[in-house]
Amino acid sequence: MLNTIPTRDLKIGMFVADLDRPWLGTPFLIQGFLIEDEAQLAALQAWCQNVMIDRSLSVGEQYRAPVVDDGDSPRDVNASPRIHPSEPECRVEAERFLKIARSFKGRIHTQRHPIVPRLSPVDGRSPLDSELRYSAPIVDDVYRALRETQRAIEAGGSVDVDRVEGLVGEMAAGVERNPDALMWLTRLKRADQYTYDHAVNASVHLMVFARFVGMDANLVRKLGLAGLLQDIGKVQIDYEILAKAGPLDEREFEHVREHVAHTLAMLNRREGFDPEVLSIIAAHHERFDGTGYPRGLKGKGISLGAEMAGLVDTYCAMTRDRVYCAAVSSQRDGGVESATQHPLPRCADRPVPAVHRTLSDRDAGRAQLRRDCRGDSAEPGAAPAAARSRPAGARQVGGALRAYP
Repeated sequence: MLNTIPTRDLKIGMFVADLDRPWLGTPFLIQGFLIEDEAQLAALQAWCQNVMIDRSLSVGEQYRAPVVDDGDSPRDVNASPRIHPSEPECRVEAERFLKIARSFKGRIHTQRHPIVPRLSPVDGRSPLDSELRYSAPIVDDVYRALRETQRAIEAGGSVDVDRVEGLVGEMAAGVERNPDALMWLTRLKRADQYTYDHAVNASVHLMVFARFVGMDANLVRKLGLAGLLQDIGKVQIDYEILAKAGPLDEREFEHVREHVAHTLAMLNRREGFDPEVLSIIAAHHERFDGTGYPRGLKGKGISLGAEMAGLVDTYCAMTRDRVYCAAVSSQRDGGVESATQHPLPRCADRPVPAVHRTLSDRDAGRAQLRRDCRGDSAEPGAAPAAARSRPAGARQVGGALRAYP
């Protein structure tokens, strides 16, 4: 049972699930903790105005029983936790999922569902089928917003940032409830138009990745917004160049790289656009070894969010067919690293060092602690694979990961 309260109302025994600011930079070593003494209360009140508490993880007088979803029976507190469902249960669940997935094929969902899926008390997630049905119209609305954004830009208009931010917030909430459902929807809702599909893929993968490493909800949303908008500047790039099957010359490469500046110029027209999102977009083609663009940043000069955006952008491009290169399977052993075996026509004979930087030991430890508190394991789906893999299949051309401009 999650709810947000002012820090002045906090009590010992409450479980703090999230802050109104990023966890990094605060004195709280664990992302999600039980308030045990007055010192913790004072620190929370000094650093935050509001926090999110989880009554189901609180203790004593602060505890509230979790809400049981329809169809779920209350769990016996003395019962042993169920580790794996039986084979018949798996078969039934798989058949039910396939039926839902087939019903989504070629269908546009326009009617929103008024009731948000409730979380299961067993695993803290919304049921997969409920989340698919609830979030499908949201994803369709995102595709619709992307198409309308492109038309507006081509007509000399601007990006409807408020609308896009609202939709990303809804997707971020879905990722928090059940990341698997949103990952599946990126496949089931594929529009077979690379620009739109890539934007949705990058946004969802980034949010799942950020959730997996334990980032707070606000930063998850910001990364999702960056992933969705980071390539809108390509609307001003010559289509013949983007669709070219053969190698690009240096002039064409420079023209493609200009999409970063175009994107920033479009978003800066909106007064008050989040500067952190802008900084992620500005640096999502920078590389840790300094070979990226547009500024050639390197090392810690690139923010973690921008590095994650670049990694996910590369991963999503590699696992999708493009006019100049076949997709690399995300299901293969070795994942993205197996891309080194695939020739990239635009990138022949130009090797690139692996582009990857792990979280610091402290941040990785904090992320693991948060996952342990939530009972999460590695998320199924592509984002964790991207997080663990190095996009070695991307070949260096003139300082850019050219397979994914």
